[in-house]
Amino acid sequence: MKKKISYFVLILLGLIVLNGYYNRIGTNSSYCGESPTVRWKFAIYCGECNDETGCHYIKVKGTGVLEYFGFKKIDKEIN
Repeated sequence: MKKKISYFVLILLGLIVLNGYYNRIGTNSSYCGESPTVRWKFAIYCGECNDETGCHYIKVKGTGVLEYFGFKKIDKEIN
């Protein structure tokens, strides 16, 4: 019985990690000025959006897992 619960917890944690990697999570921060800022692929990304092509995201240099989960603050505003 304990093995089944352990497997269930591992599968659940795996799904949560995959969800965080593949889905963009919008933030209300202004790291990118007027551009949208998202948490995606375990880093911070800035987007450039227009009506014709939609949004394209570029990874912010120096960000990673710690910034993604909020353990480390981003020191400066990124434009």
